[in-house]
Amino acid sequence: MVQRETKYFLIAVIGTTINITAYVGLLDLQSSIHISHNLGTTSLSITFGCGLLLSLFVTPLLLCNLGAKWTLILGEFGFSVLTLANFYPGYVTIIPGSIAGSMGESFVWTASQVYVANLFLHRPADNEHDADSNGEITDLWFGRFFGILKTCVIWANLISYGVLYGFKSSSI
Repeated sequence: MVQRETKYFLIAVIGTTINITAYVGLLDLQSSIHISHNLGTTSLSITFGCGLLLSLFVTPLLLCNLGAKWTLILGEFGFSVLTLANFYPGYVTIIPGSIAGSMGESFVWTASQVYVANLFLHRPADNEHDADSNGEITDLWFGRFFGILKTCVIWANLISYGVLYGFKSSSI
C-alpha cells in the first residue's frame, strides 16, 4: 500500500512537472513566434526580471501568510494567464502575461520545494532509526523530486522542436 506522503509527493511532482513543461516550452518559443517588434525577447526579459524580484520579495511573504499549497495554486494561475496571453499576442497582452508568468514561476518553484520538505520532515517516525534519519529521508525525496522535475526541460524542448520543425514538409 502506498503511504500517504508518497501519494501526495507523486501528485505534487507530476502536476508540477506538467505545468513547468508547458511553461518552459512556451518560453522556448517566445522569441521564435513573436518576432515582430522584438515582442518575444522583451517578454522574456520581463519574465526573468520580474521573476527575480518576485522570488526575493513577494514569494517569502506569500509562503508565510498563505502556506505552500495556496502559493502553488496562485502560481498555477500565473502560468494560465501567460498561456492565455499568447493566444492574442501584442504588447497589451504579452507584457502583463509575462509578469503573471514570472509570478507563476517564482511561486511554484519555491512553494513546491517547501511542500515536499513539509511532507517528509514532519512525518511521524515509525521507529527510533527513522527519527534519526528523517533529514536523510527528506534529502532522498528532494533528489527524486528534482530528478523528475528537471525532465520538464527535455519535454519542453521536444515540444518546441515539434512546433518549429516537426510539422514542416520535407521536400527532396
